[in-house]
Amino acid sequence: MPEKNRKMPKAKKKPGIRKSAPKTGAKKSAYSSTAVAATFAASVPTGTVSPNNAAVITDSSGDQHGLGHVYTYDAGDFEHPMSPHVGEIDGDPMTQTQVHALGSILNQQKTQSCVGHGWTLFITSAPQLTSPGPNPYRIYHEAQQLDDIAGEEPVYFGTTVRAGAKAILQDGWIKGDYVWAEDARVLWKYVLTRGPVVLGSDWFEGMNRVDNNGFVALSGARVGGHCYLCYGVSASDRAFLCANSWGKTWGDGGTFLFRFDDVRTLFWRQQMVACSAVESA
Repeated sequence: MPEKNRKMPKAKKKPGIRKSAPKTGAKKSAYSSTAVAATFAASVPTGTVSPNNAAVITDSSGDQHGLGHVYTYDAGDFEHPMSPHVGEIDGDPMTQTQVHALGSILNQQKTQSCVGHGWTLFITSAPQLTSPGPNPYRIYHEAQQLDDIAGEEPVYFGTTVRAGAKAILQDGWIKGDYVWAEDARVLWKYVLTRGPVVLGSDWFEGMNRVDNNGFVALSGARVGGHCYLCYGVSASDRAFLCANSWGKTWGDGGTFLFRFDDVRTLFWRQQMVACSAVESA
C-alpha cells in the first residue's frame, strides 16, 4: 500500500521543459573530489534506517552496500512530463528491445551516495558517453545542498533524484533540462527511443540479489530507498535493464533485470520516480 506521505499528483499543466536555475543562495561546492568523498559520503552503521534515512544492506555474498534515495513530493515535477519527448515508434513498443551503451559500473561502497552515482553513470553512458564524468560524491554533496530536506551529512543521509538533476544541471553536465516519466509504459517508450533514465525507488529485501536469470524480486520488507540507472528494455524478458552502483561483483556484472510489471507496481504505489535529461528546444 502507498505510504501515507505519498500524495496523488495534481493535474498536469501544459507539457514543457522545466526552465530551472540553481536554488537562490545555493552553495557551490568548493571541495576537492577526494575531500567530498571522504567527508560527505561516510559509511553509516549497518541497519541504521531512522531517523536520518541511512541504510546499508548485506547481499547473498555477505558484501555490504549503501542506499540513499529519498522521496519528496513536488507538484512541479508533473508539469514536465516525459511523454512529449518520446520518439516515433513503429508497432507495439513492448515487442521491441533497445540497449544503450553503458558507462563503467561504479561502486558507492557503504555510503548513501546512490543519487550521485546514478547521475554520474547517466552522464558517462549513451548518448553522452562523457569521459571522464563527474565525481559522484561531489554530485551527491551538491544535491544535498540543493534538495528540500533540512540538513546534510552527518545530520541527514541521502538525497532526491530531483536534487541530483539540479546538481548536474548546475555544474553544466547537461545542456538542457530534465523531465519525469508518468508511468512504466512511458518509461519503456522513452528508453526505447531516447536513452537512459535515472530511477529512484523504494528498495526491498528481494532486490538485494539477483536470481539465476538476472532478475531482482519485488518482495520482502522495505529496506530503504535506492537510485540506479535504466539503460535498456528487453522485449523477450519483458523487463527493464538496470545498472546498480554496487560494483561489478554484485548482480550480473553490476546490472540487473527489473520486470515491467514490478516497475508498473512501484509507479502505481507512488514508490518510484524516473527522470532523464533532454536538450532544450
